[in-house]
Amino acid sequence: VVGSIKGMFDSIHGGFGNEPKFPQSEVIELLLTEYHMRDDKELLDIATKSLDSMMRSELWDRAEKGFFRYSTRPDWSEPHYEKMLEGNAGLLKDYLLGYQVTGQEAYREIAEGIISYIDANLSSPEGGFYGSQDADEEYYKMDADDRKKKSPPKIDTHIYTNWNGMIISQYIRAYQALGRKAYLDRAVNALKHLTDKAYEAGAGMYHYITNGEARLKGLLVDQVYMADALISAYETTSDRKHLETAIDIINCTISKLCDQRKGGFFDVPEESARIGNLTFREKPLIENAQTVRVLNRLFYLTGKEDFHRLAGMALKVFFNIYSDYSIQAATYALAVREYVKHPIAINIIGPKKDPRTLALHNEGIKIFLPWKVIQVLDAEKDPLTVGPITYPAADEPSAYVCGEGTCSPPLHGVKELKNFIKRK
Repeated sequence: VVGSIKGMFDSIHGGFGNEPKFPQSEVIELLLTEYHMRDDKELLDIATKSLDSMMRSELWDRAEKGFFRYSTRPDWSEPHYEKMLEGNAGLLKDYLLGYQVTGQEAYREIAEGIISYIDANLSSPEGGFYGSQDADEEYYKMDADDRKKKSPPKIDTHIYTNWNGMIISQYIRAYQALGRKAYLDRAVNALKHLTDKAYEAGAGMYHYITNGEARLKGLLVDQVYMADALISAYETTSDRKHLETAIDIINCTISKLCDQRKGGFFDVPEESARIGNLTFREKPLIENAQTVRVLNRLFYLTGKEDFHRLAGMALKVFFNIYSDYSIQAATYALAVREYVKHPIAINIIGPKKDPRTLALHNEGIKIFLPWKVIQVLDAEKDPLTVGPITYPAADEPSAYVCGEGTCSPPLHGVKELKNFIKRK
């Protein structure tokens, strides 16, 4: 996949391929992740050239912030002026990753600009995030003063579950990278709205909310992106209800959408496939890859082997055809990387309200590692067994950092944790 990316890279204008040119956020995520893991400077150069070119181009709205959907020209000079929650979520991830990998302040500023645009234009007062803002070429070509005299483009106020999952995950990432508590609060508030309005225990997520009502139940894309956001919320807040909801959603996904015999996950439940023109079910590559990424995270947080087994089966479905997708297989490549390589797992044992536990947790959250899982386990409330390992309850809060088959000795205090991670 990385070879395909190198072959399609536009070394003059950044990005990949010709017109219409889309940002390809998963491609940039793969490049930055692989650079961090194997120190291939060419991958970093491709990623930063693309990030630099987009933020300096007409694709970035300098007046109101946020990125437009795509460019009709290879040099990013003629954007299609629609702004999508999905696209801005992907680019928020890329610029946050770019900032974490390089320390470039310009990337931080762009990430904060995306959030300010979404807060101002795509945020529902009830908690979720709206879908998009219409393309209006005349409006966006005005200068800032003239815009104030014209009504802004219309907002699609549907709250789509999959896109909300994407942006909630990135608000949590923004908190981890930038330390602003307001980002985490906004994410948790949105999660509450989605789980209150569009989630049914034992049945999973509905696809969207309109006029306060949730509609269209059981699509794969909604289950996996919302589960991913819930896992991020669990890792960051230590609130176990987020993990339990994520597990319930994934168990529903396995029950309704998993092909237990051949492997992989269907896009819609069998009963939905009989409605209208949906006469058959498919196993889409990107959604299956994202499902594997969620299963990988759950496996390393819970130790439940079934998650790992189903992840491997899903990957094998596409093993002989993924190369046909070229750079669109970037999410699949990330899923494979996370399946075959053990993450850095930080397990913190101690009372969740103990300041020493909180200090260890906060330090673990701040540490940037592209493939990391982290959780706090309180002996009075949580199981201390994760897979083959049972952690001892102790008087002093401790962190255990685990990799491929090994765990650290108990680490006490922020300094010990930080120093041990540096050696990894």
